[in-house]
Amino acid sequence: MSFLSFLTTAGVEEVKASTKRPGGGKAKQWNPAATVLAIRLWKDGSVFPSQALADKFDLEYRTATVEKVPLPLKDGQTEEERKFKNNYYWVSGPGNGFDVIDSRLWPGYKAEGHMLFIAPVQKDQKRVDLFGGVLYDDNGTPKNSVMDQGSPSYGKEVLLTAVKELYGIELGAEREYVDLVVFSDFGGIDITEKFSAPLALFPKRIVKGDDKGGTDVIRREKAQVFGFVPAEILNPGAVVEDTTTEYSAEEVAEAASDIFKA
Repeated sequence: MSFLSFLTTAGVEEVKASTKRPGGGKAKQWNPAATVLAIRLWKDGSVFPSQALADKFDLEYRTATVEKVPLPLKDGQTEEERKFKNNYYWVSGPGNGFDVIDSRLWPGYKAEGHMLFIAPVQKDQKRVDLFGGVLYDDNGTPKNSVMDQGSPSYGKEVLLTAVKELYGIELGAEREYVDLVVFSDFGGIDITEKFSAPLALFPKRIVKGDDKGGTDVIRREKAQVFGFVPAEILNPGAVVEDTTTEYSAEEVAEAASDIFKA
């Protein structure tokens, strides 16, 4: 039995709801190989997408139109001292980030085993887990590309622990990163068709406040769900220490086919 064999009988029940790149030291390849659909998670929690993933899911940060909104004056504050809030708008939309879904916490998920899933969501939605936001200059130009931003917040707070608990991979001095592949087809199983729904309630870890460590849910409509699994599970022969290893679509499909022959 393979690690992912439970997917053959897994499913999701319909949900009814009321209306920075690490610095210093020897140069490293922070991103996965350009042609693979994957995210590289580093031991400090920073995350870097491959170029193929950024292109396919429109992850790059776009130049925004900036509207300066005046804030109310405080007592004793003069007009010259008034502060402004920047609102950002995108002519062709903001692009996408990702929700990461832990099946252990997902309402309606039914299966004998557990794994991570991932779903693209517009960056301007609330509580986007990965690649949701960036700092802008006064002209509305992003201060970082999605390829080199490397924000560690969600990775450190949630993803490192989930990867350790679900996949048995702990990052540290002996292993600095893991490539998590984003995929749909698995040996004839269409993950996106099997787990997507017109309405979904995705679990979210609470990372602040009195309920920190708990879980709640967020409503997403028409979300497309993909698998999110370490590359060596899809391709058991891969050498994870080799930063130049590429996991092509053909290799992933072949490995997945072998996994599900039984």
